[in-house]
Amino acid sequence: MDTLLNDIRYGYRMLVKSPGFTAIAVLTLALGIGANTALFSVVNALLFHPFRFKEMDRLVAVWETIPSQSVMHNEASVPNYLDWRAQNSGFETLGGYYWWSVNVSNVEPPERVQGFQVSGNFFQIFGATPVLGRTFMAEDEQAGRDKIVILSYGFWQHHFGGDPNIINKTLVLNNVSRTVVGVMSPDFDYPTGGEMWAPYPLDQSSQPDDRRSHFWLVVGRLKPGVSREQAESELNAIAAHLEEQYPNTNTGRRVTVIPRRQPSSCKSRSETKRDGYSRGVGRGAIAHCQTVDNGEHAALASGRILRRTLRALGH
Repeated sequence: MDTLLNDIRYGYRMLVKSPGFTAIAVLTLALGIGANTALFSVVNALLFHPFRFKEMDRLVAVWETIPSQSVMHNEASVPNYLDWRAQNSGFETLGGYYWWSVNVSNVEPPERVQGFQVSGNFFQIFGATPVLGRTFMAEDEQAGRDKIVILSYGFWQHHFGGDPNIINKTLVLNNVSRTVVGVMSPDFDYPTGGEMWAPYPLDQSSQPDDRRSHFWLVVGRLKPGVSREQAESELNAIAAHLEEQYPNTNTGRRVTVIPRRQPSSCKSRSETKRDGYSRGVGRGAIAHCQTVDNGEHAALASGRILRRTLRALGH
């Protein structure tokens, strides 16, 4: 204990004698702690606790499967989805979305952002409400009525300074004019990173040949009292019927329904990122501490050498 106290005293004296090093050490720690705190706050909000939706236990993801090919998580074709939606009785709402890369040309500067084209009932699934305007309705899925867009809270603030008159203004997105009908609340970030949402014209995708095109990500909210297994069984019965109707495109295709926070059977990209980011936060903190720690060890070592030299000389 005495040795430790002596080392601390000598280290303190060396720090006092080297104000430049002390200032750098304090600044490095401050920047390191601040940066890692900010990073962890973002990681914690977006990846560890990405959802704040009501009754999360009723939210599910629906995937097509091809058991004969060991394919267990495949996107749906839009026509198959429309049949599931029309014929099921276990879902309160069954919707979907599609990745949409957007060039926004009438903002300064022009920007490319991540958006999503979604079903008219998409926001109802999550019980999400806008801070301005409205969300989508079933009729917005119709061709000719789909030239509208909803903005994320962050995009609205960044590009329009929170202008309360943004509703009914026009944005040119991928060279198509769309009218702003809503702005989502700041805590709505699904799928993660989306800056805007537009309706997908589902009525244009109801041709049998389109059952070969699988890109539609399906999410839903179960009715109260309906289990995941019950919903999955019903959708598989529908899938078997579709197999009889469309053998060229639907043979061997079935359905799996998983909780929206499935822990292991379908590890998502966000979960993979979460693991990497959490390790990155830890490594960042260690790196900053090591930077200062090396300097502190140098000061303490100098103190030990000085003390031992003085003792050897009889002081």
